[in-house]
Amino acid sequence: MPQKERWFLWFLILVVLALILIKPFWGWQLRRFFSGVDRVVDTNSSLVLENQSLKSELLKLENLKNYFPSKAVGDNYIPTLIYSRYPFSLKDEIFIDRGLNQGVQVGKAAVIFPNNKEGEVSGILIGKIESVFPETSLVMTIFDERWSSPVGIGDKRIQALLRGGNKPKLTLMDKEATLKDGDLVYSLDAGFPSLLPLGVVRAPHLASDHLFQEADLEVGYNLNEVPILWARKN
Repeated sequence: MPQKERWFLWFLILVVLALILIKPFWGWQLRRFFSGVDRVVDTNSSLVLENQSLKSELLKLENLKNYFPSKAVGDNYIPTLIYSRYPFSLKDEIFIDRGLNQGVQVGKAAVIFPNNKEGEVSGILIGKIESVFPETSLVMTIFDERWSSPVGIGDKRIQALLRGGNKPKLTLMDKEATLKDGDLVYSLDAGFPSLLPLGVVRAPHLASDHLFQEADLEVGYNLNEVPILWARKN
């Protein structure tokens, strides 16, 4: 190495040493650069973010699995994902990601299979298809105030009228009928499959007119947390 280049190299070394002694910050920066600390930190950060993303996707898949029936439902239903709820964040009407092109039909039942109950293949009725578009559909749920349908209660199928709303009500029941908390409520609507369950009776009591009994309908799910809905095909 020529004398001039050696002197220049020694000059650089002395400058670096001076910076390290006078300005420790620059010493740390040089150490980080040559040791690759930043690259390790960036790699670790990326791995942490990727791990968190995978965990989030696994939780979503686990949640979706909980809303699939434990047994095959054959060709009777079309599985759909819930896009959004209308009005915003409410549960009166919901949009699903299947429509006319996938075989969804107006007036057909919309059901869910919550908690993946063993042997449960009939589903729980939550509404009906109100409007159909090429790739999406609008579902009116039993939480809509416009909802009204005949139902049967218990083993004796005590007849009643289900009125929709934020808290669905069972009305027009015979005042002499024996009702109790926990009696199952089934759909008797001719447009839906026979005896689709809706929920159970809660707090039966005599109506204010003293002519009939009425009660609350309790459902075993939170519709705002349901990710999958099944549209009846036939």
